[in-house]
Amino acid sequence: MKLKKLQCLLYTLVFCLAVCCNALAADGTKDLIAWSSNPAPVSSDPAGTLDYLEPGNPNERLDVAMLDCELVDDHNLKVTIGPNPDKKGGAYPGYQASVTATIVNTTSDQVQITGVEISEIPDAISVSITDPNDNDLNLVGKVLGANDRLQVKVTTKVTEAAQQNAKYEFTIRIDARQEVSDEYTPPGGGGVGGGGGLPNEP
Repeated sequence: MKLKKLQCLLYTLVFCLAVCCNALAADGTKDLIAWSSNPAPVSSDPAGTLDYLEPGNPNERLDVAMLDCELVDDHNLKVTIGPNPDKKGGAYPGYQASVTATIVNTTSDQVQITGVEISEIPDAISVSITDPNDNDLNLVGKVLGANDRLQVKVTTKVTEAAQQNAKYEFTIRIDARQEVSDEYTPPGGGGVGGGGGLPNEP
């Protein structure tokens, strides 16, 4: 009888350890990288701002639409394009706006970005991610050192497929891993987008 109780106790202990290890592994993966809330993401076209027109466009600038950006949590940046609060209007073909945001390595080790996931993006919206000066930036494979930050610009364009005065929403998530590929050589302090070694404060 005592042997059976001991076996039962051991099985329970092993099960609990396995659950704890899996939870820690999941949390470790989840917490490698985040969208920073300090500074928070900034929209180029908040409420009450005249819409952007490309150089040479003869039309008068109007405030028809706006872009709102918010952090759903540390890992999901939500972008909404639509009308100003309590006003008519909304997204229209040719509308363009951007979000300036910061990605931060939340660990004391280097991490490698493995993917950019844009969920529920409408067919009428195109999205590109560059550095703040509009230079091309390939995030996948990018390495961030311990506590490093990387400022990016997320540019959204409404295509001709859009409905007039519509509202569109989508979220962006950045994935990363702790292990860095031996085939990838991190740029020396700059490269595409850089990654200044500022203190970690997501």
